[in-house]
Amino acid sequence: MKRLTLLFFALLLPFAPTPGCTAGTGRPIVDAEIAFGGTPDAARFVTGRGWTVTLDEARIVLGPVHALAPRDELAMRPSALLEGAAALLPLPSVARAHSGLGVLDGRTVRLEFLEQVAVDALAAERQVFPTPAELGASDELFLGLQPPVDRHVEALRGFHAFVRGAAEKDGETVRFEGGLTLGESEAERRVTTVAFAADFEPGCRLDLEVDPRPWLDGVDFDQVGVPGDEVHELALDGQAHAAWRIGARRSNAYAATYLPGSP
Repeated sequence: MKRLTLLFFALLLPFAPTPGCTAGTGRPIVDAEIAFGGTPDAARFVTGRGWTVTLDEARIVLGPVHALAPRDELAMRPSALLEGAAALLPLPSVARAHSGLGVLDGRTVRLEFLEQVAVDALAAERQVFPTPAELGASDELFLGLQPPVDRHVEALRGFHAFVRGAAEKDGETVRFEGGLTLGESEAERRVTTVAFAADFEPGCRLDLEVDPRPWLDGVDFDQVGVPGDEVHELALDGQAHAAWRIGARRSNAYAATYLPGSP
């Protein structure tokens, strides 16, 4: 038993607190920024079904955001070691960070932004927030689509996202508006992994641009309502909402760009 106890503490030794600001990997933590904005060119576009869509409004709540290290970088976390040691020694239960984000297991988090941001997907202006980052490379982004917190409920009409506009085809126009509601599962509340290349350093920025065109690309506006001046609701049980739920989680609806710090 004494030998097993020594083994347990030897496993934990690399993660003992050390002077200075470092991550669990031993890399320094630096000041960085994350910025959110939209795509003004998306105000008018043609869908894959041949509809010319003009958007008057397109908003979405984003967050949290996790920028991850490459998969081949081993993420040796204390919680993982404790799980292995628990097979040898009886240990009390341990509270872990990210317990509800299984998609992050085994991955090193380079940059983490845990807040929510209401983004105007048609605006060029950026909302910029300071956030710590760990020095090193990152090649994937996990983007959460959580229900809006109280301060965003009014702007989003209580939905995850909201759009308003018109779709024209063969000389006829269907006017529409409506909100997006996502399910309760983890898979439905995050975007397909967004690929990008970064090497986080002091003063760098992660720029996240929302493009609403993929949201509505699969919508059949014939099923939304009859052409005319009446504005039709995108019904939660209709084809438009189902197509939007898929489109809102597509990686091409979000572009991540790395901007290095000033020399």
